[in-house]
Amino acid sequence: MKIFPGNQDVEAFQNGRITHAHLVTAREKLFFEVNNAVEGTLIFLFGPTGVGKTTLIESFREKFTDEMFSSGISSKGDLPVLVVEARAPDSPKFSWKELYRSTLNVMMEPLPIKKCPLELRTHKPPKWQKTVGYELLFSLQEAIIRRNVKVLIIDEAQHIGIGSGPGGIHAQLDHLKSIANLTETIIVLAGVYDLINFRNLSGQLSRRSIDIHFPRYMPNNLDECQEFTNVLATFQEKIPFTCAPPLVSMIEDLYAGSLGCVGILKSWLDRTVRLVAIEGGNMFTHDHLMRTVMSDEQLKTIWKELVEGEKKLTTSAQPLTKMKELLKIETSAAEKAKKQKPARNNSPGKKLKPGERKPQRLKNGRDQDVE
Repeated sequence: MKIFPGNQDVEAFQNGRITHAHLVTAREKLFFEVNNAVEGTLIFLFGPTGVGKTTLIESFREKFTDEMFSSGISSKGDLPVLVVEARAPDSPKFSWKELYRSTLNVMMEPLPIKKCPLELRTHKPPKWQKTVGYELLFSLQEAIIRRNVKVLIIDEAQHIGIGSGPGGIHAQLDHLKSIANLTETIIVLAGVYDLINFRNLSGQLSRRSIDIHFPRYMPNNLDECQEFTNVLATFQEKIPFTCAPPLVSMIEDLYAGSLGCVGILKSWLDRTVRLVAIEGGNMFTHDHLMRTVMSDEQLKTIWKELVEGEKKLTTSAQPLTKMKELLKIETSAAEKAKKQKPARNNSPGKKLKPGERKPQRLKNGRDQDVE
């Protein structure tokens, strides 16, 4: 939305994006995993809200598309990367039909009924076909194959689980894997930390999925603090006003108001730049920042969510340490049970109860003595 059509510098800042360390790391890992994934693999790309996932996705799409065309793998009319948003449903449950429909719209495909074979339009489909919008699904799969889509990225993918229990989410992820297999496409699910719960639904899903974490910058890590400082310096170069004082000198406030998330920081700076432009000034000040920062309540809500998500990803400094501990517990329990197993009775015969006869062959009636 162009609020200041006469100020091209303001528009350029609002529409621009920057490259920073965490974004590059996540993008390169996504690039590697996409190129090496096998059919049926789901890639989970997650991080805190406002970390900059949309910017990461756009950066990946540009780089991957360029490489596909320059290598000759893709040609005119192809769509190497397809990005669609899984919008939060109006109803209590997520709508797959709406996702299929919006994906076809992104691809600028004609109405599904015109693409569906005649036999599918006239016969009565089975119940499962009705439940997933089979005509839409057929058209989508056909379009993905025809447009030579290599990667399908579903942004805000945590919305897929709305209105479904663990069993329903598991079935939906299996459904996505089927689409990936049929179309030979890699599917990337991007969203907040809720996606971790999807991946942990079963051992099979954990085995056939790949995690890519796009984190915020942490305040207790000196290297990351330096990277956040570099982010501020980069933004200052692009702000179309004089910053007084410089952004780096306000790093504590800027970190607290963004929680180390570059996406939140960028939105905050966008609001501040608009405020300066509205007031007709040419100085970007600390006062402007404080007038456009999110409330403590908003920041606290985001902070709670990201801390809970980060706890789910807490790992040992040494890989497999936790699993080795668990396996030791399992082995110790087995050894203990083995030692407690009753010893085999080596006595020559079974000890009889009082009045119990020893087992012996009975004589027939003629050989027995009768008194």
